[in-house]
Amino acid sequence: MKLEKERLSVIERDNHLLLEKMSCIMRTKGRIDNKNYYQTKSLNREKREKELLRVSQENRAILDRITKCEPQYQVQRWHEDWQRAEKYMDSIARYPRGWYKLQNRKEQKLNKNASKQEREKRDKQQNDEDVKSKTEEGEKGDVQSREEKDHQERETVLEMV
Repeated sequence: MKLEKERLSVIERDNHLLLEKMSCIMRTKGRIDNKNYYQTKSLNREKREKELLRVSQENRAILDRITKCEPQYQVQRWHEDWQRAEKYMDSIARYPRGWYKLQNRKEQKLNKNASKQEREKRDKQQNDEDVKSKTEEGEKGDVQSREEKDHQERETVLEMV
């Protein structure tokens, strides 16, 4: 009986607390205090931090090894090999390397020289014609001045070229 009274008193007290909470909810438009102030904590945080530290140290060690090691490729050797290969290619080629460019340069020089020669030839013919016409008229002084002018013109033309 005593156990039953205690049991009933516990139930009565719980009912009274529930009734107070329900009346508070009814009075305050349903706002209740249900905030949880618990901060989440990771159970393996320390392990992850240790792993990150270990990986960082390994990466740093690898970087140091890479920066300290000597290069395996030798540029000077590559250059020598390339020169040797070029000699082989030149020895088996039908025409020497750059032959086409040299040929074009020669043709351009010939064309330039030919055009100079043609200009000089025309100037000489024109001078000869002028001299003939002047001598027929009997004006020798004018012929000499004309030749000097022609000579000056030729020099200016050659300077421009």
